[in-house]
Amino acid sequence: MFFRDAFWDGRANHIFNGLDPFGETGNASGSLGSIGNGALASQSVGPPGSSVEMSCAGRSFNGPNSLGTKLLARPPLQLQQVDPGDSVLGALANAAGPGLVCSGGPCTYEDLIRAAFGDALADAAEANFSLLWGEAVQAYEATLVPDQTPLDRYLAGTTSAPTAQQQRGLDLFQGKGNCTKCHTGALLSDATVSFFQANGAINHDGGDQGFHNLGVRPTAEDLGRAGPGPGGVAFSVSGSPFDHGAFKTPGLRNVKLTAPYFHNGGKATLADVVAFYSRGGDFANPERAGDLQPRSFSSDDQAALVDFLTTGLTDCRVEAQRAPFDHPALPLANRNSLPATGASGLGSCP
Repeated sequence: MFFRDAFWDGRANHIFNGLDPFGETGNASGSLGSIGNGALASQSVGPPGSSVEMSCAGRSFNGPNSLGTKLLARPPLQLQQVDPGDSVLGALANAAGPGLVCSGGPCTYEDLIRAAFGDALADAAEANFSLLWGEAVQAYEATLVPDQTPLDRYLAGTTSAPTAQQQRGLDLFQGKGNCTKCHTGALLSDATVSFFQANGAINHDGGDQGFHNLGVRPTAEDLGRAGPGPGGVAFSVSGSPFDHGAFKTPGLRNVKLTAPYFHNGGKATLADVVAFYSRGGDFANPERAGDLQPRSFSSDDQAALVDFLTTGLTDCRVEAQRAPFDHPALPLANRNSLPATGASGLGSCP
């Protein structure tokens, strides 16, 4: 919720128009409103209508015979078990099986919308389903703040929270590695709302704040921030050539859990990522960020950095699936399904 724009290329705009990811840009298909700091809502309305994500391409979100029409009368989570101790849905859990229970019977999306948004919006839900969808997803995601890492405890005064090696990794991160040029502040990124407000819209190279070409691949393979949206308008605001092949600086909290890495998943491990930065990237693109220079980390340097990134930045609650990171059962088509977890998760945390 702290990032100004979402997705690697920032196409999920910071203004939520209630319909699609593109805010008030020339790529937008219309508007049901203008909601600021809404990148998560903008992001959430993209996948359902995508032919490569949720396969509802060609079907409208709102109005008669829409995605909204289809969902409103249906039971949410009808095939998923919810733990009675779930930190969000526990009170609605069905002890007899999957799904949720409202007023003695299976919940519908309309029931939940009415409880969350009130009668007036619930009565107009079919015409405004994308707006309600976006706001609901954003409101939930905004509760998922992983701020209990060893680094957080260290900064709060518990100097023993990271190990000596992890502290050495932090020193390298802040010093020799110069990583904080981009991975800055508590959120470890220059693509945040707060960094934009404090430092302006333009980065050191003249491109959009929070987006950089790192020489991961040749620029022409993917224009990233400078790529066009469905209306043919580039996502780049500055229009700088440095936005060609530029991608958003991600936050690094829980980066241990999010392999593979970079916008194309081209690096399998954090050791691969640190080695990439040690040599100063893989491709000398003309648009490559000026701050990206070889760091020539020793093997000990690299091990310390990997330890810091792996352990020092992991919030145990996320790894243990504890509240607020607990969840209903998640059936997965291509691997073992994840069972429902309640607020206590799957293990203890320090």
